[in-house]
Amino acid sequence: MDASGPTARNPQALSRPSVAQSSHEVGVDSWHRYRPLVTVLLAGSAGIVLDRYAGGSAIANSLRWYALAAALLIAWWLLWRSRHERSATWPLLAAVAFSAAGWHHLQWSSFGNCEIARFARYDAEPACIEAIALEMPERVTAPYSTPLRAIPAGESSRMLVEVTGVRNGKSWRVASGL
Repeated sequence: MDASGPTARNPQALSRPSVAQSSHEVGVDSWHRYRPLVTVLLAGSAGIVLDRYAGGSAIANSLRWYALAAALLIAWWLLWRSRHERSATWPLLAAVAFSAAGWHHLQWSSFGNCEIARFARYDAEPACIEAIALEMPERVTAPYSTPLRAIPAGESSRMLVEVTGVRNGKSWRVASGL
């Protein structure tokens, strides 16, 4: 065999998969190339699990996670600019994980354990609460009647209250919120 064959003219012909090869024969490296969001999903999930078991105060933890993510994004950018693409992947995935941890912590700690929002249901239903009025009731005039309003609304009132309890069946539970 002489040196003028197809591999001598095109040395990359050996590394490229042929059309006849199945996707199972291509290898793990091409799997990541075609499904990059699976890796991002795993990194984000790892960040959520990390935050769930890390503990700490609400604002401090969120700021800590976002500061780590910002530092890792700077590291990623420096590696990417210096043409180290494979090495730049790890700080980028870690930044995704820390960003997901910060987002999770903000969402997880938005409401306290006794917050009235935790007792709300998806479908509207009557509720019995114990509250302290913080201001005088305010009259709200009835909205104008339109063909789009199926049920005419009458005059109503509203006031700001501080919730102290909510009835759960026959017993009262401590609750908070406005």
